[in-house]
Amino acid sequence: MELIFLQSYFFFSTLAMPLKMIVKVGKITNLSDARYCAGMNVDLLGFITVQTQENYLPPTAYQDIRGWLSGPQMVAEIYGLPNAAALNDILEEYKPDYLELSKQELPLVGQDVPLLLRWEASLDHEQLKKLNLYGLIVSPEQVNQVPADMGDVKLLVETEALDQVLNKLHDQVVDGIVLNGTSEESPGLKDYDHLSSILESLEVE
Repeated sequence: MELIFLQSYFFFSTLAMPLKMIVKVGKITNLSDARYCAGMNVDLLGFITVQTQENYLPPTAYQDIRGWLSGPQMVAEIYGLPNAAALNDILEEYKPDYLELSKQELPLVGQDVPLLLRWEASLDHEQLKKLNLYGLIVSPEQVNQVPADMGDVKLLVETEALDQVLNKLHDQVVDGIVLNGTSEESPGLKDYDHLSSILESLEVE
């Protein structure tokens, strides 16, 4: 079990190598996960910003975490967004670099912030081309369902299984992976086994 104190973060971050593909870690609720991921050169950190959702992170807690970070870009996960007014509040209070959402939230967003969209087969392919779309999030089983002519849109596979990740490394269609954080055992002390086994396998040697 890999337990790392926050005060060892700076030492650890000097040892981390670049990663072989884009990595996004979402559902982050604590500074320990955020700083560990930043030290491991994770590209995108996601935070649940809709109050009715599990693992919701209030704006004040988010800003406290963000103040400690440099490197990763921030993703506001807006699943369950009730209306456009709520989105305006999120944009103002979180100031994210990206929005992550599903088909249900699409009618509420504009073109101001790049989007990470969870793939569904029922999505309108032509409509997708008109969006400010950075990436599509898919399950391993959905990889071959995404149309091939999506241009520069990144394909990110959501997985927690190391063997799936290693297999996808050899798939030129896949640009990256999506992982999730976990709750903190106690302030400053964290088990990173679920992340470290995958992230360390993705380090450039």
